[in-house]
Amino acid sequence: MRAELRHFRGGYEEGQQTTWDSEGRVGVNYTFKGGKRYGIVGRLDCVTVHEN
Repeated sequence: MRAELRHFRGGYEEGQQTTWDSEGRVGVNYTFKGGKRYGIVGRLDCVTVHEN
């Protein structure tokens, strides 16, 4: 399950756009302003490749 918060103006995305996964983690977080997108569109979890 996923929750979404989307805003539209004139049929186009405008303002803050956010989605959360079923555990409450943000998956998408970006803003549309003046027809341009700013922010994170996808999320990749960081994985350590080196042992400490």
